[in-house]
Amino acid sequence: MKIYKFKDLRDNKNHVHLHQIIDENRIWCAAPSTLNDDREFSFEIDYRFTEETTSLLYDFIYYYGNRQEQVLETVMHTIFNNKLKNYVRPIARKLVRQCRSQIGVTSFSTKHNCQRLWDEYGGHGNGAIVEFELPDSLIGKTFHLVNYVDERIFHMNEFLRYRAGHEASLYRYMLCTKLMKWSHEEEIRFLGRVNNVSLYFDIPITSVFTGPHVPTPCMEEIYSKCQSSNIRVQEISCR
Repeated sequence: MKIYKFKDLRDNKNHVHLHQIIDENRIWCAAPSTLNDDREFSFEIDYRFTEETTSLLYDFIYYYGNRQEQVLETVMHTIFNNKLKNYVRPIARKLVRQCRSQIGVTSFSTKHNCQRLWDEYGGHGNGAIVEFELPDSLIGKTFHLVNYVDERIFHMNEFLRYRAGHEASLYRYMLCTKLMKWSHEEEIRFLGRVNNVSLYFDIPITSVFTGPHVPTPCMEEIYSKCQSSNIRVQEISCR
């Protein structure tokens, strides 16, 4: 799969970032709290009871220390007294807190010929896109396609599946579910175990696309760096 990283070259610091990508295959892995979606961790929890809820609650209560003979009594008390929120809310708060501090995110798009993306992330034509060839074997492991939804509502069952040391699936669930307003990005995200750091990505760069408004000195520098790394440069038309 081809994936794309946009760089707005109107910002001088992005010149350094682009050169790091081309020269070293190093890309910034950000903390989730620094991403441009201000609702990254905003979601509601659906507390509607399902057939699976009882068994998940039973396993959860047993796992976290109740004696087996007391589990069923605790489960029934929780359900009949509508106290499921007492278990689910603390888990959700804990996971959000851990995700903010522990997980790193690098965002790519699965398309490059979108005018809106050029406008938002490619400097309105004064920018560049780096194209990578992502092996299919990494999709669903370290790289995850974003799922777009009308509302970010997570069912409580997802949180009742939580076990200490196995948070990764819930981190993916939270970070790779976004509102439909972002669907034009067709995003794929790399999720790492560190953030606010430049990481080496062992995936090949196949092309660099440049916008029509990149200044000549910058174009010459891009061509020079790409030539030394045997990377094709293509100019792309956009407004």
